[in-house]
Amino acid sequence: MPTLPRTILLATDFSPSADQAWQVASQLARATGARLIVLHVIPTEIAGYEAVLQGLPVAEYRRQAERAMSRYQAADLPVETRLVEGPPAETILRVAADTGADFIVLGSHGHGVLTRMLLGSVAEQVLRKAPGLVLVVKSLPASGKKSPPPSG
Repeated sequence: MPTLPRTILLATDFSPSADQAWQVASQLARATGARLIVLHVIPTEIAGYEAVLQGLPVAEYRRQAERAMSRYQAADLPVETRLVEGPPAETILRVAADTGADFIVLGSHGHGVLTRMLLGSVAEQVLRKAPGLVLVVKSLPASGKKSPPPSG
């Protein structure tokens, strides 16, 4: 049976599923007293291309990402934030190893179709290669309730 996590790494792309992953990771950190690190990876391969698509120079993309990281703060929980460039899955795994994270939490999806085609599923790559526990949080509908099963 796994022990309680000592260090939780939350990988975020600022999507709704990443925000829901934040809720899970922060509650788990509070309940276990674990250290909580929030990581956003700027993909090296597409950072310039994605910034052009969004009309943002890479430096502005980085500034906006730094501002977006402020959403992951809690008055009752110390949170470390990191913004790192690199291939997303590899960078998540490297930061987890470098920080001694024994539990990785991330959302099930988030980036657009172009990014997914270029990078594949980051969550899937992390699941396959992580040496420790990984929790992938699926985004729920806006109401917070599960969608009813299709009829027919």
